[in-house]
Amino acid sequence: MFTITDWSSLKWTVERILKDCLEEIAFETAKELQRRVQTDWYEAHSPQFYDRTYQLLNSIINSKVEQKGNKFEVTIGFDHSIITPNFLGGNGFNEHMGFDGIPFIEGLIETIEEGNSSPYSPNYARQGINMVEKTAYWLATNLLKISKEIFRKYGINLIIT
Repeated sequence: MFTITDWSSLKWTVERILKDCLEEIAFETAKELQRRVQTDWYEAHSPQFYDRTYQLLNSIINSKVEQKGNKFEVTIGFDHSIITPNFLGGNGFNEHMGFDGIPFIEGLIETIEEGNSSPYSPNYARQGINMVEKTAYWLATNLLKISKEIFRKYGINLIIT
């Protein structure tokens, strides 16, 4: 419970509630993105030419909510530093790099999201899982519900029609 005695305390209270709301939204959204990667990528197929590192799953992050002026910012996405390229040589794929040894991290995430169709290697063509797109849809359909729960925690009944 907050005691509001002036405009400054009202502003502080509203900012605190909004920050808590965004932290919860970011946490739940990152969790949904992890669920999508786990079920739609890792559980959907078994690799034949490489060993799983789970670095894509482990790279999903949500940053702390930061206030910049009168705005709040949070980042939900992939920490590319967690996905490390590794040259394996021999038969099979390198980890997170092309056959030429050049790291393929941003391209890896994009390929998993959007898929690829290779006329040169049709055996390696794969449909995208649209993990980011599906997570964005999930967020759009759950944003109000999560917000209402946080506001309710502060004793505020949020009614939006």
